[in-house]
Amino acid sequence: MSTRDLSLTSTGRHPASTLSCRRRATTRRENLPRIVWVSTLQRSLSVCRWLAQRGWQMHVDARLCELDFGDRDGHNSRYIA
Repeated sequence: MSTRDLSLTSTGRHPASTLSCRRRATTRRENLPRIVWVSTLQRSLSVCRWLAQRGWQMHVDARLCELDFGDRDGHNSRYIA
């Protein structure tokens, strides 16, 4: 499991909000249940809370946490490559 729990940055907030809006639209269009499962990581919880405020059921499960990539953990693919 990842040892770093990075919060959502200001750069990531807009894409996260866009993702949430798309998820809501897809759910409405496809008539899917309004349930979201997320890990215990801060950035996942941030997006999930946004949906929960709009009536979604929120389920948090530590088993959904990311893997630990050691020194590469928390870096983007350019850094890792």
